[in-house]
Amino acid sequence: MLLGVVTANASARPSDGPERAAKLDDDGRTLTLSVDYPDLFDPVQARRLDSGFATHVVARAWLFRDGKGKPEALALRTFRVAYDLWDEVYLVEEHDESGTHTYREPKREGALRRITSLTRLSIAESGRVPEGVRHVVAVLVEVNPVSPELLAQVRRWLTRPPEAHRFTDAGESFFGSFVSIFLNPRVGDAERVLRFRTSPFFRPVRIQPAGKAARPPPGPVPSPAVGPALGPALGPKGEVGR
Repeated sequence: MLLGVVTANASARPSDGPERAAKLDDDGRTLTLSVDYPDLFDPVQARRLDSGFATHVVARAWLFRDGKGKPEALALRTFRVAYDLWDEVYLVEEHDESGTHTYREPKREGALRRITSLTRLSIAESGRVPEGVRHVVAVLVEVNPVSPELLAQVRRWLTRPPEAHRFTDAGESFFGSFVSIFLNPRVGDAERVLRFRTSPFFRPVRIQPAGKAARPPPGPVPSPAVGPALGPALGPKGEVGR
């Protein structure tokens, strides 16, 4: 199920980054994000992939209730790409909480597409995102973060069970350390840092069949003032953003 999108400007944003077209899906169990960011590498940085040295990309996505400053959930995905000089292919490793996936790309362009997009990144369990309440996803992507402490922290995060760390009410101190990274405008040293966000979106309120008592949505009941501001459901392309 594609989510509804609100095109009106919100009064508060979790990020100073620009809005970017994205696709958010809800299959009734998991809310997922798909988005491309081909501007992560300039031509010079792209050619460095041919050197044989590994390039690391760390992508973090925070789920905010629209207008709030504290995130409700966090998702991570990392990439490692290196050119195999012997086999003449680019080896791409993609790692998130579902495990590690390896790809062999014969051309640099294919490797770049792999590491400059998030495809169906699991953001949150559907039941933890109230229906009819506007949310926004803020994304931070770094190329070759040089801090070994950061990379070690990311590896520890991804080895923990999803239910043990994704939401703020579990592992608050661990979650908070990643929140501070996002809220800090001076992110740690990296070759390239990219920030962006989606437009506000919402899970449509389900209509109960006649004769059956309506079941309240999980979480806080949205204010009646939110209703008129909600936009139409997404079009065939399922795009969120401008």
